[in-house]
Amino acid sequence: MKTAPIPRFTGSVCWALVLVLVLVLVLAVFWFVNSRGGNVINNPVSGDIEEPLEEWRKLPAGIVWDAESEFEKHYAKGDNTIRQDLEIVEALLSHAVLLVKDFPSLFLADNSDFTNLFMGHNKQKFAWVHPNHSSVSEEGELLDRWGTPLFFHRESATATTLRSAGEDRELWTSDDILSGGRGEGQ
Repeated sequence: MKTAPIPRFTGSVCWALVLVLVLVLVLAVFWFVNSRGGNVINNPVSGDIEEPLEEWRKLPAGIVWDAESEFEKHYAKGDNTIRQDLEIVEALLSHAVLLVKDFPSLFLADNSDFTNLFMGHNKQKFAWVHPNHSSVSEEGELLDRWGTPLFFHRESATATTLRSAGEDRELWTSDDILSGGRGEGQ
């Protein structure tokens, strides 16, 4: 009994099959990634609740976000004090000075400038703070645990002092808390 010969593929046919398989795989990945997009994202602050977000509240394309940062885990949470919150923001500043190579030359005039930097608007496209974090105001400012914008005072190219208005929610009063463990009344 004679068996049928096994067909042999030539080199060009093999490469064509490999190319078709790679193309199908790329299209499948592209479809999968794009099918998960849209105007709805998980809110990192409130768990699995999904809600439509304003455009500025979304991370821009290409931004890498540190979802496991101390800021995301502990900032303005019940288990922290305001001093610990300020230490977390000081750590963000230290990380930004190290990571963002042109940090000394950046024009950072106010809270929203610093917050934008923390949300990934930097050359390295790295975000420590998600725009949808509960401590980011509608105006794009970083808030203390009482909902008052922090005051950023840039003392030099790499040194910045932070001030929380404290429980009375008014800056420049005796209950203000400054970074570095300092307070107005101390």
